[in-house]
Amino acid sequence: MKTNYFLCIFILRISCVLFFFCSCEDAELALTNSAKVSIQAEWKDYSFHFSANVKSSGNLKTEERGFVKVIPAHNEDMESCPEQTETLIIPLTGDFSYQTEKDNLMSGLECWVYAYVKTNYGNFRSEITVLKTPNQSQPQITSVRHVPSPEGPSLGGGTVYIDGTGFSNIKRRIAVSIKTVGDLWNPPQSIFLDIQEASFTRIVATYPSHEWNLVGDFPLTVFVGNYENKAVDTFKVEGVLLKSISPCVLRYGEKAMVQMSGFSPNSDFQLAAYESGDYKIVSTTEQGVELQVFPDYYDPTNDRECQLFYYDKNTNMYSTRLSFHVPASKWLERNAFKMLSPNAKQYNCFYQGKGYFYDTDNFFDSNNNKLKVYDLETFSWEYYPLMDNDHNYGINEYADLFAHEGYIYLSIKRRRNKEGTNTVLSWQCLYRFNVNTHRWEQLKNIADNAEDCMNIDAVWFDGQQLYVHSDKPFLWEYNPTTDSWQKTNIHFPADFMYTGEHNGYIYYQTEDKHIYRFKKEQPEKVEYFGTLELPVSKEAAVCGDYIYYRYEKGVFRIPLSQSVGGMLEVESLGAVDAFYYCHGTFFSHNGDINYLLATRPSAMGWGDCHLYEYSN
Repeated sequence: MKTNYFLCIFILRISCVLFFFCSCEDAELALTNSAKVSIQAEWKDYSFHFSANVKSSGNLKTEERGFVKVIPAHNEDMESCPEQTETLIIPLTGDFSYQTEKDNLMSGLECWVYAYVKTNYGNFRSEITVLKTPNQSQPQITSVRHVPSPEGPSLGGGTVYIDGTGFSNIKRRIAVSIKTVGDLWNPPQSIFLDIQEASFTRIVATYPSHEWNLVGDFPLTVFVGNYENKAVDTFKVEGVLLKSISPCVLRYGEKAMVQMSGFSPNSDFQLAAYESGDYKIVSTTEQGVELQVFPDYYDPTNDRECQLFYYDKNTNMYSTRLSFHVPASKWLERNAFKMLSPNAKQYNCFYQGKGYFYDTDNFFDSNNNKLKVYDLETFSWEYYPLMDNDHNYGINEYADLFAHEGYIYLSIKRRRNKEGTNTVLSWQCLYRFNVNTHRWEQLKNIADNAEDCMNIDAVWFDGQQLYVHSDKPFLWEYNPTTDSWQKTNIHFPADFMYTGEHNGYIYYQTEDKHIYRFKKEQPEKVEYFGTLELPVSKEAAVCGDYIYYRYEKGVFRIPLSQSVGGMLEVESLGAVDAFYYCHGTFFSHNGDINYLLATRPSAMGWGDCHLYEYSN
């Protein structure tokens, strides 16, 4: 019994001691009159600055650790500015001051600020000080100076000196960014500079090598304290700038003048675009360059934006982009079909709304030769086998179709080995097909011996006689009435390429970019028409009042109404995917509506044919 009594007394005393200590914890020091903590708080340079006075007496001992709390006074501010707590050193005696590490509080925020001090009896809190952070004035930039390294911005980086007011002398409270220029594929981005020095009036920042390779003016932003307090100015990198391009809408093969500043014609540079294709510099001046564009791709429905840039090969620096537009293609695909051994110019012609194609099941075997007729209105085919005779066999070397007064004329050059020998025999066959009766008629051949057999390259009529030019430099006359041929003394150049007829003139071209003409009644009197800058493809043809021709992927036309002589005026009609094909035939249908048949041989002799219409 006595043992239990003493045990109860011991437990009771322990409980009283614990209750005493718990009642002291978090008590106001002013109530115990044993210790006093007073605190003053100031908002300066985007941060709280604290000062405090700590006094203690009696058995109350102040420890060295303490902390300060900053709490938004209003609940609606808690989400944007959560509670800020800092641990700090409070000395045993005297004042202390501390600059908080927290610097993301908003301007114009009302806060409760108080301090805790640790003692041997627990934590004691000061009275609450109410502080309102003032609305901070925005920093101001008065000048920005860029000093690149001797190796240049791209290779060695550089230093940026920023002068102004309202900055901070604490580097970690300063951020400087420069916004890059985006392009068609990448949006603009910002790079942040490395802060080397910071004061209230000057910032010194650097950027490393390979971080910047653009010439021009770019937005520079200085952030102080938080992202609400900022100033914006211009970061300038010296170099060649693209100022303007005229015209700014360019088709395949067209030229434009690119105006530049800081440019020297003697510079080692490249002018290119963020678009596949060829971009040729035609001429240079102190003000810029004349550029000829050959873009690879055309949108069939919408204009396409291209961005041009200047690249300095010595400094590895690029200019900002300059945009121009490539208009949508006016060549509209009307139909596509497959046929055997497609070839342009030599194996087809167009007459009265129909396309006539010379075709065979096997180009190296003339059996089953036939004429294929394609109706451009109904998009349907008709087939007419070639008449059978002793000449209708052998290997086809060359064929040409042309139309005149209700007939389709077909000239074929064939060859075969003489039976039992290695001798090669060549001969010429001439036929005509009546488009109304669908009957064939064999005409007298141009030549009956191998020496005079030729590849027909051009055919025209003067109203009475048919004129034929070949791979040999003389002209032949054919009289349809007597079905007879006669070789003339009229000579044309070996690179003669027949183009077409317009207003009584026959136009032809040569491989040296010249175009000539003569009246069809006087082929011996040739007149120089003009010279082209770009060479003419063999598929050139007179359609309406123009000569249409192809250069690589582009289509051009030459107005026949222009003055004779000198450089010819040429209009670009753009380019379409069809010009990846090997051949193209131009022809007119329904007046001024012009068409292009693009063909491409493929495996096993078959090929693709695509019919395009030009839409003004």
